[in-house]
Order: sequence, then structure tokens, then C-alpha cells
Amino acid sequence: MERFNWTYRREVLNACVFKSIEQVAHTSDDWLRIYMGGLPPTQFLPRLSTAANSSIRLST
Repeated sequence: MERFNWTYRREVLNACVFKSIEQVAHTSDDWLRIYMGGLPPTQFLPRLSTAANSSIRLST
């Protein structure tokens, strides 16, 4: 979650000066669609969980 918040702040909130909350909402929606690769949350989240679990390798 921290990485997402940092990325969102850097790529959206710090990227430009917004004139209204509606502009923030619209820009956020567009960015989120790109961030998730065009997938709806129900398809994106399982892929994210699978990728995180497969990249964790513990040495024994």
C-alpha cells in the first residue's frame, strides 16, 4: 500500500496543479485505469497477489 500511495502522489498529485476536486477525480480515474493495465479491480487484484507471492523466495 505504501508503494501505491507514493506512486500515486508522485505521478498524479505532484504532477500538476489542479483547479478543482473534480479535476483531481477525473485525473485519478484516468491514471488508475493506466496503472491497472485496463483491468477491472476484480481481475487486477488476484494477479497482483499472485505476482507478489511468486516473487518472494526464502532461503533455507
